Amino acid sequence: MLKHLLTLLFLFTFSLNVKAQSNTQDMKLSLSGAPLIGSSDELGTTINGTFLKTSFGYYISNSTSIEISFVYAFYKDFMIDNIDAQYQSYAFVPSLRTHIVNKSSFRLFGEAGFGLGAIEYQPQGSGFETETFRRLSGGISIFSLGLGANYNFNSRFGMEILIPYIRTNNITSGNRNLIYSGLGPTIGLTFNLR
Repeated sequence: MLKHLLTLLFLFTFSLNVKAQSNTQDMKLSLSGAPLIGSSDELGTTINGTFLKTSFGYYISNSTSIEISFVYAFYKDFMIDNIDAQYQSYAFVPSLRTHIVNKSSFRLFGEAGFGLGAIEYQPQGSGFETETFRRLSGGISIFSLGLGANYNFNSRFGMEILIPYIRTNNITSGNRNLIYSGLGPTIGLTFNLR
């Protein structure tokens, strides 16, 4: 957990993005990460993992962009059937972002997205895998809705903070379940590509 907190502190302290008002056809790349703070059918209410997100943004107008995100989430040190367990998940989440404020050094935006991915639960170490591990693993759907802000240090680099509500469901197991529902506040770095 300390390693994840140090990574987040690094992302918060050293940030990248654009110091120019966004224009049509501008492109950006961002890298962010955060803990998942919420509830889950299997894990209860607590920190339910950590995720890293790489996004590519393309401005279709001066105030609207399409964001394509690739997300990796992981968590360990929880129990399934009295066995130490961990999970890893991967997802592709396209989003639509509308900038409410679009100034040279500051942007305020709202974002909504829906995506698909996969999750795999495994015993931690050399633990015995039960049927529950296989039942919980499978395809996932992700819905996100949030508010965020960018602060631009110069024409290339800045920092981004996003506070989304995220809901992730297992959509392929016979027992469809809520994997995660809650906040996923992210702090990240952005880089203007064009």
